[in-house]
Amino acid sequence: MDPADQPTPEFPSDRRWAQMILSRVQQRLQAEYAAAGKEVLFTELKGFLFEKQEARLAEVAARLGVSASAVSVATHRLRRHYAQMVREEVQRPGAKLALRCFRWNTES
Repeated sequence: MDPADQPTPEFPSDRRWAQMILSRVQQRLQAEYAAAGKEVLFTELKGFLFEKQEARLAEVAARLGVSASAVSVATHRLRRHYAQMVREEVQRPGAKLALRCFRWNTES
């Protein structure tokens, strides 16, 4: 087991905090796509955020009326933007303080 994966007393609350961050970013990303009139695209692509599903590219492309390569490019852009948003969320002022407060609230 990688030392970074070994449980610590903080691990459960850190994991929940991270899940909250990822969920918040996904909601922001969905809102951005909706504001741009691309909510259907986001709905089709969000399954590709965390898994490579090459077999589904053609299926999604057919539903969207585009080529599989266009879906692949859109997926790459979605992942890149998602990663950037996660970095921004974690680095924003107060993020570490929020983690400490979250730990305190969940451990009390």
